[in-house]
Amino acid sequence: MAQQNFQEYDPLDDYARRTNSYRYFSSNYGENHPGTQASHPGNEESSSSCNSSPVRNENRNSQLINNSMALQEGKMVTHQVSYNDTGQRLPGFGEPSPRLADSAMGFGDVLQNRAPMSPSHRKSLTSLHHSETEVWDIMVFVEPPSKSLFCKMCNKVYKDPVMVTCGHSYCKRCVTRQSEGTCPIDNQTIAVVVANIAVSEQIGEMFIHCRHGCRLSEDGQTYELDPTRCQATVKVATRGEHEEACDYMMVECPNHAGCPQLLRKDLEDHIKTCCNVKCPHHKYSCEFTGTQEELIIHLKMCKYEGMKDFLGHMEEKVGELQESLEEKDQEINFLRSMLGKLSERLENLEKTAEIKLEIIERNQSNLLNEVVENRKERALLMNEVEHITSALNERNTVIGVYDPQQMFRCRGTFVGHQGPVWCLTEYAEFLFSGSSDKTIKVWDTGNNYRCLKTMEGHTGIVLALCTCGNKLYSGSQDCRIMVWNIENFEKEKSVEAHENPVCTLTSAKNMLFSGSLKVVKVWDAQTMELKKELTGMNHWVRALVATQNYLYSGSYQTIKIWDLDSLEVVHNLETSEGSVYSLAVTTHHILCGTYENVIHVWELSSKELVVTLKGHTGTVYSMAVLHTSSGTKVFSASYDRSLRVWSMDNMICTQTLLRHQGSVACLAVSRGRIFSGSVDSTVKVWQKDNSYFDLFLWITVNLTRVTQGGLKYEKGSMYKKAAPSVRRSGIPLASDTVTKPSPGMRNAMATAEVGDDVMGEDPTVNALQNRIAKLFDKEAALFVPTGTMGNLISVLTHCPERGLEVVLGHKSHIFVHEQGNIAQFGGLLTSTVENNDDGTMDLEKMKERIRLSDDPHFPYTRLICVENTHNYCGGKVIPVPYMKKVYDIAQDCGIKVHLDGARLMHAAVALGVQASDITRCVDSVNMCFSKGLGCPVGSIIAGTEDFIRIAKRRRKALGGGMRQAGVLAAAAMYSLDHVLPKLSEEHDKTLQITQAIMSAPQTVVSVDCQTVKTNIVFLTVTKPGLTATQLYDRLLQVTEKEEKDIGESIVVKTVPYSDTLLRFVLHCDISSQDVQKAIRKFSYVLCELS
Repeated sequence: MAQQNFQEYDPLDDYARRTNSYRYFSSNYGENHPGTQASHPGNEESSSSCNSSPVRNENRNSQLINNSMALQEGKMVTHQVSYNDTGQRLPGFGEPSPRLADSAMGFGDVLQNRAPMSPSHRKSLTSLHHSETEVWDIMVFVEPPSKSLFCKMCNKVYKDPVMVTCGHSYCKRCVTRQSEGTCPIDNQTIAVVVANIAVSEQIGEMFIHCRHGCRLSEDGQTYELDPTRCQATVKVATRGEHEEACDYMMVECPNHAGCPQLLRKDLEDHIKTCCNVKCPHHKYSCEFTGTQEELIIHLKMCKYEGMKDFLGHMEEKVGELQESLEEKDQEINFLRSMLGKLSERLENLEKTAEIKLEIIERNQSNLLNEVVENRKERALLMNEVEHITSALNERNTVIGVYDPQQMFRCRGTFVGHQGPVWCLTEYAEFLFSGSSDKTIKVWDTGNNYRCLKTMEGHTGIVLALCTCGNKLYSGSQDCRIMVWNIENFEKEKSVEAHENPVCTLTSAKNMLFSGSLKVVKVWDAQTMELKKELTGMNHWVRALVATQNYLYSGSYQTIKIWDLDSLEVVHNLETSEGSVYSLAVTTHHILCGTYENVIHVWELSSKELVVTLKGHTGTVYSMAVLHTSSGTKVFSASYDRSLRVWSMDNMICTQTLLRHQGSVACLAVSRGRIFSGSVDSTVKVWQKDNSYFDLFLWITVNLTRVTQGGLKYEKGSMYKKAAPSVRRSGIPLASDTVTKPSPGMRNAMATAEVGDDVMGEDPTVNALQNRIAKLFDKEAALFVPTGTMGNLISVLTHCPERGLEVVLGHKSHIFVHEQGNIAQFGGLLTSTVENNDDGTMDLEKMKERIRLSDDPHFPYTRLICVENTHNYCGGKVIPVPYMKKVYDIAQDCGIKVHLDGARLMHAAVALGVQASDITRCVDSVNMCFSKGLGCPVGSIIAGTEDFIRIAKRRRKALGGGMRQAGVLAAAAMYSLDHVLPKLSEEHDKTLQITQAIMSAPQTVVSVDCQTVKTNIVFLTVTKPGLTATQLYDRLLQVTEKEEKDIGESIVVKTVPYSDTLLRFVLHCDISSQDVQKAIRKFSYVLCELS
């Protein structure tokens, strides 16, 4: 890298570097590997070290010749490679342009590839090679080619033949240069349709004479065989392999100091006697010139040789500084451009802000009036529902039981604090919030949901709030308790309460309780006189809850229950998992949230531990109890930024609420609403999403007639729900899971031989499992209902202990789309590595994520999960060599690899390998039959016999055991026989639609067709102002003009993945006619939107 900074500047080289033109390189001195992309470290010059000393081996003649030939072919080459649709390089294309070493470097450095090539050398050596056109023209065929292989435009053998719209074939360059754009045979307008692969391969198989054995004939237009030169014959497709190594190729002396051009076979003799070898330290003003032998003697006396380490070090430093300077220049230019754009945008925003503010002010008053009216109407409707419900109970006329699942949704956000919100409490229609900004804000929750006042006085963070009578009490980091009058929000009193921060407050029986370090103080709520100190705690008292008769305090791993009359301890509850951070008491249970992410539940009467609730992935900071019509709910707030709703009837989490951007620190309950305060400085309002309107509709649908007090309710008499609009049936490209069983599959399912699979007696399931085990080269396999369950079973089998860690991609299906089930059911941690665009993960970052030390602060890593094909990355196929590298890393670390191969067979078909070639690189694999294979249900996992034995038990525990499952396994067997052989056709259809989209004259979406390898495509919406959802909706619509223009109504169903990504997936139910319809629909809509 250092030498690159000292070489002569070449604008062409700089342009190539900036535009990433050096896309391909040869790994073995000139061997062309078509289609192999360079794993280049960023230096477009020589990849070898530039700091080594010159060659000093006396017996190196053979090495000199080999390296000299390598030099002429070029260690670093620039390619202009053309490929046909099968990925093969077209014959005659892709000859490399070698890059020679700087003339100032020694010949030894050049031969050992330690010196970069100067622009002058690159130019001189490139001149020895024919241009692309000349190389193609120098073709003397061993046998005359067929006339059918000649282009009708240029009358030469086809070069890059393509088929045009009229059906004829021409050279691609001829079609491009055709100014009239018409076919010379039938005068029809022409355009390139597709490359003619058959003709290309036919020409590539013909034999020609080596171009170094040909000479220009007397007519000056054609070439003929030169009997004095190379007599070899080669195929057109492989001519480059011979001609670039031909002994009759004209080359220049690497020293390039007046030596004449010579044949490659004569280069060895010339090198031995060449007198133009310069000292490798010529760039430092050493003027030595001589033979190789003289150079060896000179280096022993050269004064620069002794300083080469220092000089090399200085070059590296200068190079680093130059690179840093260039990066800073780029950053400055970028910031300048961004500043200009921001300034322009700011001006536009200022212009529109004034207009919008006026509109908002006008609409605000109207909205407030509408809210008031809606509340009145809601109250009337609720009264009507109550009447109807009572009538149903009296007359028992209910047809079905209405017991909806109550869901809570975020109804709004209070914004105003300048720091994290640590405490909340409520009084009537007021909500009080305390924050790190040392203030207490008063919010109106009954009318306008605005901040009524900001109360100031504390000099530290406000950590605790509670009310008693018409007083508000606040505890702070400043160790004081302040008393506020709720009627006028004025401060009445300030008390120096503790020697340490006041962590928590609660009140009962006209007493105020304050918790701090190892003590709870009892105050008279009216006079704020200290009545008693409750001791015996061994840590911070972070939680206090008071009921009618008892006070509950939480400190470290102990909950003390105090009698409010005697203020003595009546019971102690011990926790085993972390310090107590929060407490809640219901009519039947005592709950505490801990530092170890769990909630312990005790029976209130017996004080026995009932259950430990798990689900949070962070400390449970706060809990609140809400009594609803469907039972008692407990809300928990956690460091993991979530709220969870727990049903006290069955002790399960019924809902997870995720809207905060930081840890949720506190909760408050008021009139059926939940208020949550967070480190993100906001307070959010949560409320039940009970739709009384839907309840009334349900009643009117299920009742024929209810009469109460002379008021008659007829079915559908008061409200009618609008019938949903019927969408046209269309082409289902949303997913490959929408397929329906074919008649043949249904017949196989109907005639399947079945048994009890839980007992291992279903013959069809056993046959499927044995077939898959053999197909994947594994010892055993297990049929499971879904792919999600298959992944979960596999991960839990590899990681049987809670707290273990799994390394996986941040876009993987297991991490993004499976509800975090490995954490829910297994208590496992996930460590994510960023997925590259091709679906792979950086191997070095993967190694960094693996933790195997016995350090008690960290979990053990036990599993790596990979995905192939990768859904979220656009159906990318992960190559087998990469899978092998991941497996080797896991083996070295003593951990396992699991493959989420939902579309594994698509990957195998796209790579042209057996499925076992992929699965040999993993310890377990999960494949889905409903994704891409057309089955209605079912997945399968495979691994060792011990793995499957444990997995079978876990399947039963998770409710995945199926009895007569042979009917489902028969569908899978049918898909392996009839759907699997047609996957390549699905890939071709997918590419056909993609190419048609990119060929259309549109600027709405973009996609790289070269990356489309399987049945999944992600289109990137590039048009400003248009979202993927809007494009999705337009593809579902058919306008009258569109129907008239296309001649039929076509609807294409896709999936918007984000604002800019739209996904479509092909499957076995999509016919060739559907493909053509989809192309017409896409083309019409995209052109219309352009």
